[in-house]
Amino acid sequence: MGKMKALAMDMEEQFIDKCGEIAGECETFAEYVERAVLFDNLVIHLDKEEVADIISETWDEFWSKHR
Repeated sequence: MGKMKALAMDMEEQFIDKCGEIAGECETFAEYVERAVLFDNLVIHLDKEEVADIISETWDEFWSKHR
């Protein structure tokens, strides 16, 4: 795997981890999205739809484990 691809994958994992942390701190999805997008600079290699999917999936995954 190339260095750039590895770096992009590492940054995407960091973004997912950060979203997971934020999900635990927020009471509403709107609050969560507002805070999560502040870290979308970690995934500038993804388009907005992919970022939105990560944000949504991370929220759903977090709350499915904590309900």
